[in-house]
Amino acid sequence: GAQIMMNEDGSFTLMVGGVDIGTGADTAFVQIAAEVLGCEETDIVIKTSDTDNTPFDYGAYASSTTYISGRAVKKAAEDAKGKILEWASRMLEEPADVLDTEDGAVVSEETGDSVTLEEIGYESVYGDETREHILGQGTHSTDESPPPFAAQFADVTVDEETGEFEVNKLAVAVDCGVAINPGMAEGQVEGANHMSYEMATNEGITFDDQGRAEVADYDDYEFPTAAASPPIESILVETHEPTGPFGAKSVAEVPTNTVPPALSNAVRDAVGVRITEMPITAGKIKAKLDEE
Repeated sequence: GAQIMMNEDGSFTLMVGGVDIGTGADTAFVQIAAEVLGCEETDIVIKTSDTDNTPFDYGAYASSTTYISGRAVKKAAEDAKGKILEWASRMLEEPADVLDTEDGAVVSEETGDSVTLEEIGYESVYGDETREHILGQGTHSTDESPPPFAAQFADVTVDEETGEFEVNKLAVAVDCGVAINPGMAEGQVEGANHMSYEMATNEGITFDDQGRAEVADYDDYEFPTAAASPPIESILVETHEPTGPFGAKSVAEVPTNTVPPALSNAVRDAVGVRITEMPITAGKIKAKLDEE
């Protein structure tokens, strides 16, 4: 669910139960609402996190935040827009169906006359004849889950004698529909690909003869840092998903799965052996080479 209310100065307060956990969801929600309402993004203040005060949301998981919660935001903004156009219709004395929002105002497509959102916000709250706190609400739930797609590429150099290897570059092309915010989407893809690289080359638990984990805390568990990560190129392949907000679908999780199989295939292409168990290590590659 989502709710958006118009303030008396023409600004808006957007309330969403979906929480931004670092993906940039708050920014995407504001962009979606601003696109519908025809206002600046800075005219919208978003409030999330507290479901005692915001509409219900199942939570930020399953790559569903922009796709599901974003649709609720779009519906709430459209609901508020309908009421804004009704007020503008009375103020301009023109039918609502010839009016639309743009650049912080409602403009007549027939006469070109306009009234600002600030004027509408003030009139709706302090008007002489009728008063209304303009409030838009929207909910969205669906069984549809259109999949994103990704193609991963890995450039690797392998030492045929020792099995040691270096990943020179990663590139991943992702179809996430229309990217609401391309910069954020690319950031998610690159962050996810770094996690996928970590999974492919470092993650794993080893045990001693007594069955105890040899590494028991994160201080000793080696993660590749950003400095140790190979260059990552993210490529957004834009399509249009009709069931998503402005054509968007999910992006968060698909690039987390792609490096292990791509790296395994790249090693096989380089030296003719394929590692099928993560993590991919020099020792495993050398053992396979020795079997040849």
